[in-house]
Amino acid sequence: MITRRGFLESTGAALAAMPIRSLGAAETADVVVIGAGLAGLTAGITLADEGAKVIVLEANSHVGGRTHTLETSHAKLDTGATTVGPYYARVRNLMKRLDIGQVLPGGRGDMTISVGGQLLHPNEWENSEFNKTRGAERKLAPWLLEARLLSPDNPLTNPFDWLEDRFDKYDVSLRQLLQSRGVSDEALRLIDVTINANDLDTSSALLYLRDLQRLTWSSTVKDFSKFATYTPTTDGSSAYIEGGTGVLPKAMAELLGDRVRVNQPVTGVTTAADGVSVQCRDGSYYRADHVICAAPLAVLKDIHWQPALSGSMSELVYGTQPTLVTHVFFAVEKPFWEADTGHPAMYSDSILERAFAPAKGPAGEVAFLDCWANGRSARQLDAVPLDQLGDFATKIYTDMRPAAKGKIRFLTSYSWGRNPYVRGNKHEYHPGQVKTVRAAIEQDTAPLYFAGEHFRIGEPGMEGAAESGERAALKVLGVL
Repeated sequence: MITRRGFLESTGAALAAMPIRSLGAAETADVVVIGAGLAGLTAGITLADEGAKVIVLEANSHVGGRTHTLETSHAKLDTGATTVGPYYARVRNLMKRLDIGQVLPGGRGDMTISVGGQLLHPNEWENSEFNKTRGAERKLAPWLLEARLLSPDNPLTNPFDWLEDRFDKYDVSLRQLLQSRGVSDEALRLIDVTINANDLDTSSALLYLRDLQRLTWSSTVKDFSKFATYTPTTDGSSAYIEGGTGVLPKAMAELLGDRVRVNQPVTGVTTAADGVSVQCRDGSYYRADHVICAAPLAVLKDIHWQPALSGSMSELVYGTQPTLVTHVFFAVEKPFWEADTGHPAMYSDSILERAFAPAKGPAGEVAFLDCWANGRSARQLDAVPLDQLGDFATKIYTDMRPAAKGKIRFLTSYSWGRNPYVRGNKHEYHPGQVKTVRAAIEQDTAPLYFAGEHFRIGEPGMEGAAESGERAALKVLGVL
């Protein structure tokens, strides 16, 4: 006997596989782009600028993908991409074209430390009994361990070295690489909090070295004992987008006009000799000569592909996972940090992990705290019912910092893992998958192409997404 769930799943697959021409008239275009994040929107604008007829489909009710800003009465809160790096040429050109302003970031500086339930000023860390690291590690604050122990001996001399197979020996887990350098178990535990990955075991060290190498290029800090991962420079070379990063994709979508369609989850993609058909959940469908797929890899497994994905692309879609990230935001009603350590930001080994304190108030004051949890901690937070998360997170934070009681207020939260059309803040490639990533970047050929920050080559973040979208669009324009 077939279960109700089995019946629905089999019926959905059958509908996705049904010949598109049997469902009615399709809207036609030269190119259909799946996904309206920065990669998809950049591809759409590049194609439209050259006169191609393009349609951009977005599953969510808003554009932007992982470039998303929550607007609250208290503040505008970036949940994904935040910083415009010094070499973000495409992003900066788009900002200039769309008349989007920028603001300089404030330095993050030192953070309060909460380890083992003990609250510490950063100057107390080296000699604290709660510091279980060893040797020279003891001198480094927990959030400095990652960059300090990985960057100085980085074998990559530029961000593109990872494309060469001579570096494949570093395509091991971050834990394995750090252990080979004699890093203590306690330092590994603390680094597991700061890495922008699910954990030390599931992330490729080679790709992490690539991103660290790229960051040191633009950093004005050459003393690695002071260099922290993902700290924006304050000399004018890095910037924030005025009004939040979500301003950029909204303006890009407005430029494309009615060529962008939201609330259009794609359920099926059929490639035939006469082109590609794309079916959406609401029954609408589109026919095009070419398709650029700029949706996250974790979402592609929900699409019925006919013929099925193969080779390196199939391995990545069905054999990797996104990095889970959950944000918890608190409004700062009154400054409280002078009553304990003097530093509003905090590193902790609790499930709230890192609490950043950007100075974005009307007078440059700290208006809110952004608690950023990755991997295991994000999964734990996501298990808490949303109507209970505020009280749950507030108790955890104020238990660590009693001075904050009555002076912070839960604002909101955002889980990338809960978003069914994203599934994570970034994509994580496992140890041993770098060759597959390189092959996938070269694999796409007419009429099906792939883009997204997960297929970046050099630049990370927003620029990596934009570059991949432009790259895919130029390939299509070469054969249109």
